[in-house]
Amino acid sequence: TMFSLEDFLNLTDENKERFKELILDHIDENEDIRKGVSTELLEESLKSIKNLKCSIDSEELSIYWDQYEIAIGATGNIQLTIPLYEINFLLTDKARKNLYQLDIEENNAHKMVKQQSREQLDPNGKYVALTFDDGPHSTVTPKILNIVKEYQVQATFFMLGNQAEYDPELVHRVASEGHEIGNHSQTHIDLSMADEFRIHEELNTTNERIKEIVKYNPSLIRPPYGAYNDLLINQAKQLNQPIIMWSVDSLDWQSRDPVAINQEIMNQVTNGSIILMHDIHEETAEALPEVITNLKAEGYDFVIVTELLNWLEAEDIGPHFG
Repeated sequence: TMFSLEDFLNLTDENKERFKELILDHIDENEDIRKGVSTELLEESLKSIKNLKCSIDSEELSIYWDQYEIAIGATGNIQLTIPLYEINFLLTDKARKNLYQLDIEENNAHKMVKQQSREQLDPNGKYVALTFDDGPHSTVTPKILNIVKEYQVQATFFMLGNQAEYDPELVHRVASEGHEIGNHSQTHIDLSMADEFRIHEELNTTNERIKEIVKYNPSLIRPPYGAYNDLLINQAKQLNQPIIMWSVDSLDWQSRDPVAINQEIMNQVTNGSIILMHDIHEETAEALPEVITNLKAEGYDFVIVTELLNWLEAEDIGPHFG
């Protein structure tokens, strides 16, 4: 749908200048557009920013110019796309509300597509989910990704927003290799001790940071320290992101010993277990090959958490956690 910019942007004089600079920066970065654009025609077009033709969805804003409007020769129509997070400061309250609802619908559709592929799990199978908290870590997470790739295992990574922001390429790698991403808060605070505003900030900032990179929201929430209360539960429901705990604690953070990590897991594991580890400890990466080998020897297959929950629900088993 085509809109006026004023339908969803706060176009104060100051915002117009900031938005104009953003448009110019994006054109300058796009060689295909830049080489055909007339500087004079572009400047003339941007004198009336509110009259620009545009469209918007939950991921990006697109601006359109007709042939010869700002370009010369055979350039044709021009479309410039700007990620939505770059103009977040400009959005009106009405726009935020409408785009948030659209985002929920898109995210639900994304989950639905994923769930359709999960009906192939064997009702009589043995399944566990490996989960990693507190990353992504610049050195440990790549080691873990290399190991799970070698053993053809999928895992779920509960990421901190500030870590995702620090290393977006690593977040993208996790998603592109087929692993699941969960929300572990922005700064690893005890959410059960936070007020409603802070909980909202911690969860939504992390969602935004991760979505900027992988183009969809994290599917689940794991609160730091496993600490939650009714305020957190209510916000998780509003976000349509289930709170996920664990049923096997590797205690990798405590022992920092590969042998002990293996022993903890093998002593506790049962069919349908969610295993807690942390992709910030070298010892966890060192323990992982033997953990996977031992679990496979016991007949377990590895699935992501969402797969496991769907299987447990379908088989009327649980879940017995979070």
